[in-house]
Amino acid sequence: MDKKYEVDGDTGNEIITFTRRGRMYIYLRDMQTKRFIKRLKEIEIRLYETVDYSTERAKKQNPVYIDSAIFSILNEEEYLKRDEALDPLKRATEKHIETMFGKAVVNKLLELAGVEYGSKPAFKTKYSNKRATIMVVWKHKPEDQPRKKVEEVNL
Repeated sequence: MDKKYEVDGDTGNEIITFTRRGRMYIYLRDMQTKRFIKRLKEIEIRLYETVDYSTERAKKQNPVYIDSAIFSILNEEEYLKRDEALDPLKRATEKHIETMFGKAVVNKLLELAGVEYGSKPAFKTKYSNKRATIMVVWKHKPEDQPRKKVEEVNL
């Protein structure tokens, strides 16, 4: 029986966990050869959400396109409970987008685009401190130049 492992978004290798002598280990493993590549002491979790409110759907002809990503670093113990870490990240994203664009955008339009785990962190914000880095990119028309906002948030 084949176990299902998470895939590293940065390298495409498997992220595997196991316990030896009571200690938790996380390793990157090659998918084809099954050889260990590198031990990881922390993993970046990335949650992506989008809003695609196009001109066809916009009632007042005020479309908006939003891409948001929230990043945080999980240590070995937190990685085992990674599903529990998604809820605070999702709430922080919703709260942040609500302050920028309003409650209606969050309630009706915000969609989960995906979750990714990476071995090469883009930001050094630790989840264990209940903090994360959020990046929001938006524009109102497809031909507009996108605007970007990056800041640290409390979870």
